[in-house]
Amino acid sequence: MARTRTEQDTRPVFRLLRPFWWVAHAVTGYKIIASWLAGAFVVGIACGGGGLQDINSVRNLASYLTLSGDPIPLAADGRIDVYIFVRMGEIEGEDDLQVYVSALTGQGPTLEEMLAGDYTNFPYERYRGEVSPNELGVPLLWDKQPCRGDSTGRIVGLTQGRCVFMEEAELQALLCRHGQADLPEGP
Repeated sequence: MARTRTEQDTRPVFRLLRPFWWVAHAVTGYKIIASWLAGAFVVGIACGGGGLQDINSVRNLASYLTLSGDPIPLAADGRIDVYIFVRMGEIEGEDDLQVYVSALTGQGPTLEEMLAGDYTNFPYERYRGEVSPNELGVPLLWDKQPCRGDSTGRIVGLTQGRCVFMEEAELQALLCRHGQADLPEGP
């Protein structure tokens, strides 16, 4: 097949540029990595040093609760039972129990407290009443206090295993929508 003169003229240019194909891939890869790092940096600033660890813990607990059954099991105080996984033996060992500790506040229950169902040192507020894990956007766990003294946001674990950082006004509206706002804080 005969090539036209235009194809023959432009072909050597593409041959010269072919070794630089990696530049396009590297630039795209750097953009993705930069966006991930920027997101981590923003969360780190919003929540302080342990923000990412706390977000990961709340997300893991929300995921466990979503998979625990329908409705989510309740503790004796009428709130969702987060310690059920320890009592059933699904979460065990010191490393696994760190999911119940807040890196920001350093607050967390001991194994004895978990086995006894004592939520005094549990760092998050829990949903009160029965809830189906299939309902979208129901807050299961949230920080008892804002992440930092100068921040008005809190980490919130939702059904479907989602975890978000919400401003105080947005969280209060969500809690009102699900009947959780006017209830007294628990231990």
